[in-house]
Amino acid sequence: MNEKKGISFGVIALALVAIILVGFFIVAATVEFVDCPKCHNTPLLKYLCTKCGGDGKVTILQYLVG
Repeated sequence: MNEKKGISFGVIALALVAIILVGFFIVAATVEFVDCPKCHNTPLLKYLCTKCGGDGKVTILQYLVG
C-alpha cells in the first residue's frame, strides 16, 4: 500500500493565503500614506484634525474603517 507522507498542496496553498492576508493587514494597519479624508492634509487644518491627530496622513485601515 502506498502511503503519501508529506503536506498536501491544499494545506500549503491555505497557509500561503493566510500569510499573505496577515501581511496585508500589518501593512494596512501601520503604513501611513493616504491623505486624511477629513482635513485633506491642509497645513492649517491638519493640526486641529481629530481623525489623523495632526499628521495629515492616515493608514489604509483607518481610511477604510471610517
